[in-house]
Amino acid sequence: MAFDLGQGAVRARVRSGSALECELTAPGYRPGQPLHQFLLNLANQAAQASGNSRFDIIVGGLTGLHGRSPDPSPSMRLLEEQFGTQRLILADDALTSYLGARGDKEGVIAAVGTGLVALGFGPKGRAARVDGVGAMIGDDGAGWWIGRQGLIAALSAADGRRPGSQALLDAAIGKFGPIENLPGIVAAAVSPIALVAGFASSVAEAARSGDPVAQGIWDQAAQHIATAVSAAATRAGLGPNCDYTLLGGITAAIDLLEPTLTRRLQEDFPECRRTTPAGTSLDGAEQLAELDSLDSLFPLATEARTP
Repeated sequence: MAFDLGQGAVRARVRSGSALECELTAPGYRPGQPLHQFLLNLANQAAQASGNSRFDIIVGGLTGLHGRSPDPSPSMRLLEEQFGTQRLILADDALTSYLGARGDKEGVIAAVGTGLVALGFGPKGRAARVDGVGAMIGDDGAGWWIGRQGLIAALSAADGRRPGSQALLDAAIGKFGPIENLPGIVAAAVSPIALVAGFASSVAEAARSGDPVAQGIWDQAAQHIATAVSAAATRAGLGPNCDYTLLGGITAAIDLLEPTLTRRLQEDFPECRRTTPAGTSLDGAEQLAELDSLDSLFPLATEARTP
């Protein structure tokens, strides 16, 4: 069983050899929930969906690890007892995203959804992880940041502050109701970060309609993304012709990120190229299971095996 745990949901895939038995989507991990219990619940759901009672290998990428995968041993003992699991691999989802998108090729990925993380691999497997530290202290240029900047512009327009945006104020009212209720709505949300990130689509609509404030937000987002990619490429020891790949929901607005993204990156890497992802982070999780040893990927990935 391979899985990809995002902030909103988890996707899982069950194979027997090369044969795909099922794929499923389930609610994501709640902060504070014991990881071993989450994995047991997920395995139970996968067992029901596939008809299997045994999973020899369980492998997955998890969000929120900040580059350090947890000790899989406690979960391994429970999974071995209930499902006969012989090998458990847990990885930072930046790694599974990289493997799915680029395989073993050198370069950089930037996964830009609600949050942002860049991961680069250079000569001799030299790795560099950039950002991915959460909305409180990072993730600039990601969905939450774009949504937040848009809501600030909306509230600024309501207050008479500059630079406000009437277009974004109208969008915020259309989405949340009276603007004076917005602070309470955000404060009471189960996931304020996800709620704010959801406004990024409204900022995109306003930008495409010609609102200069919204366009400026996307221009700044492009610069933040480019800075993260550049830092990962530099620290990984990549040369001027490095390739990079963008992943995540924000890439649906690539038209709003360009040409600023390319122009900013080419200042540091004149011959850099953006490439299309070869696969998904769930594909990348499956690739992890095919590796004989994960020693070179520690602490991005950890594993436990039965004796």
